[in-house]
Amino acid sequence: MAEYISPTELELREQALADYAAALEIDVSAIPSKSFEQGQANADAGAHMRVLDYNIYILENALPDSAIDVFRKRWAGIYAIPYLEATTASGQASGSGGTPAASLPQGAEFQRSDGVHFTTTASAVVNESGDIAVNLTAQEAGPAANTTVGLALSLVGSYDGIPSSFAVIGSDGIAGGFAAETPKAHTSRILFRIQNPPGPGNKADFKRWAREASPGVGDAYVYPLYNGAFSVAVFITTKDPTAPVPNATLVQAVQANLNIIASGLAIVTVQAVTAKTVNLSPSITPDTSVVRSAVEQEFKAWLYRAGKNDDELNTTLYLHDLSAAISAARGLTTFSMADPAADINIAPAEYPVPGIITWT
Repeated sequence: MAEYISPTELELREQALADYAAALEIDVSAIPSKSFEQGQANADAGAHMRVLDYNIYILENALPDSAIDVFRKRWAGIYAIPYLEATTASGQASGSGGTPAASLPQGAEFQRSDGVHFTTTASAVVNESGDIAVNLTAQEAGPAANTTVGLALSLVGSYDGIPSSFAVIGSDGIAGGFAAETPKAHTSRILFRIQNPPGPGNKADFKRWAREASPGVGDAYVYPLYNGAFSVAVFITTKDPTAPVPNATLVQAVQANLNIIASGLAIVTVQAVTAKTVNLSPSITPDTSVVRSAVEQEFKAWLYRAGKNDDELNTTLYLHDLSAAISAARGLTTFSMADPAADINIAPAEYPVPGIITWT
């Protein structure tokens, strides 16, 4: 069957005029320009065009791969794939110079220099050395509240015996704030569920469970028997192509989700992929800041794509693939590479990340 091509409004108008002419047994050219038939043809064409547009709208949303927001969420509801909302960052901060035994209540407010606010999740007491550590959560969800270790926070308000200046502590600082899942990412999970029906704890199940743990998870790679009998290792990445290695906070979130869902199925270990630094030393023509930026973008995007192969992490990055990616850089005429000079071997659980770019 031939593909159906929707007519234009002009084609619909011309067809309506032809139908009127045939019914009146006259030539189309005999119909006056301001006649009833001309006006009716215009009206018919507009009405039919609106019906066609609506039918196209319905058809595009009849399947999940092209469905817009409201229809996509209905598909998600059918397959129990909830939309992942933004998550809230949390962590710790400490201060010194307080009065021993002085107490800071739950709900006390802290502020970063750029106006981002945090709230204590529990009360805290100054120890004998005058130090106090508080557990904090951001007042608003999303990545804006993620705060690096050592950054200063100010206590909002005055509390007897409590220092006014604090610093973020912990291995990851205040972390775990991720933006809400994008429609594209949500659609990807819906399609993965349709294409991989739930099983008794197979690779697709663990991949799905890991990806639904947090909107910060980019992908998950599952290796059964990785640590022996009844074991499963799950390596995860972030959604950031320039920094695919997740921090401990994200790893712990995925581990907690799998501990609940996969309890009794296997001994599950969630790990971050290990960074494999890949340097680049190109010579480009023309050598301008614009072309350099384009080459850098293509290099980083290629590394993110090349690190995975369907459901497994790649073990070899091929030089000809890198050359093809860089050649697509906007404005680039010719180039050569001194580094890398050969295919790149990747150890299991490693993921390539951009290293130093040396322009020659």
